[in-house]
Amino acid sequence: MDGVRTLLYDLEVSPMLAWAYGPSYETRLLKIEQYQKIMSISWRWLGDKKIQHMSLKNHEQIEIDTKIRDLLDEADIAVAHNGKRFDDRISRGAFLVAGLKPPSPFKNVDTKIMAKQIGMFPSNSLNDLCEMFGFGTKTKETYADLWYEAFVHHDNKSWNKMRIYNDQDVALLTVLYEKLLPYFNTHPNVANIAGKIDACPKCGGTRLHSRGVRKTNASTFRRYQCQDCGGWCTGTQAIKLKKVEFTNYS
Repeated sequence: MDGVRTLLYDLEVSPMLAWAYGPSYETRLLKIEQYQKIMSISWRWLGDKKIQHMSLKNHEQIEIDTKIRDLLDEADIAVAHNGKRFDDRISRGAFLVAGLKPPSPFKNVDTKIMAKQIGMFPSNSLNDLCEMFGFGTKTKETYADLWYEAFVHHDNKSWNKMRIYNDQDVALLTVLYEKLLPYFNTHPNVANIAGKIDACPKCGGTRLHSRGVRKTNASTFRRYQCQDCGGWCTGTQAIKLKKVEFTNYS
């Protein structure tokens, strides 16, 4: 929607490099040589065809972290899968370590949370949801080996494969977000963000068709369905219905 910047993004993050006894997650780390870092980001703005990418292959860490901060600063809405638990927290941690100022406030939309709230699916992973909806799957790379070769050995082929992996996640994220959007009733109101009236609060579309009314204890409101995304919304102005008088013949 014009006037609203919706960012769809995905981060790839390195594991920590440390000394430890045993492979268990519960094993005490003896010494951490290097903490996890953001290796790359792929992103697109909703409505744009091009997916963009930036990684440590050609950029310094501070450049990656600053780019992410600038993207979030520009965004009105930021969309990621499992973003509230992972991408957003990883980003903010990186900003603090790098000494960057926080981005301006934006609305977080997590497609994993969307899926959980909308329906009961066998799995809420990005790969499984997109495969179930017929959108395709993530690339078949074994990410653990791929990340190791790229990050530790600086292998150019692995960096290129990681870009394909990262970009594919954003492509899947986009179609999943658009699929779930009409059913998600707590999405940020994009019409309000854009300062527009008579627009769909979910997608900003203006082709709203009246479909009956919604009644509360106090008032009655017109109900609309968006012909662009298919979502439903309710008018903000109460309407007056014709008064009907009944006679008791008993």
